[in-house]
Amino acid sequence: MSKKSISIVINNEPKFAKKLLETENLVEIRKILNDKLPDDSIFTLPDGSEIEKGDESDYTLSEILKEDKIYIKSNKSLIKTDKETPISNNQPKKKNTPIPGSKLVGKKGDLDFYLYPQIEFKDNEKIKAIIFMVVGQAGCGKTTLLNSFINYKLGIEIDDNFRYEIIHETFGASQSVPQISEVTVYNIKAINGLLPIQIIDTPGFR
Repeated sequence: MSKKSISIVINNEPKFAKKLLETENLVEIRKILNDKLPDDSIFTLPDGSEIEKGDESDYTLSEILKEDKIYIKSNKSLIKTDKETPISNNQPKKKNTPIPGSKLVGKKGDLDFYLYPQIEFKDNEKIKAIIFMVVGQAGCGKTTLLNSFINYKLGIEIDDNFRYEIIHETFGASQSVPQISEVTVYNIKAINGLLPIQIIDTPGFR
């Protein structure tokens, strides 16, 4: 996995940018940024809650990111001199691109549809994962709901030229026919500060 440019925001003020790996835990991130942060820096989750320093090894960078930004709280207003890339509030928003491993399965109008890759969770991801079980009658819209959910979860914008599916829908097919015939588990990786999610999908009943 390649590094990406992450903005560092301290007390709601953009300070600098640094190229980091989203898979690194916060202990490693703190070491990398140590000479540029106030001594009392506290990492926060996207909802604003603070992460205890002793718990930083339990979180990866991807779990605290919000729109490619790290939010940090500090009682000190000054940080040490920085030589990294300055933050510009006028930077254009980066377009989403299909994640590695996703497969192009169809096209509708100007939109490409990609099948979200089946992945295995690590043990720490299994512990943190939010689990959903989906049950319902055939044709009630479970597949459409789940595909909409995955796009929301992965931050797909209305002007992006592609969408994800975790279950491939055949457009024009009868809604009374179940899209899956057996219980299926889908693992959705943590991204943009959200927890990993495990979806247990069941065949539609009649």
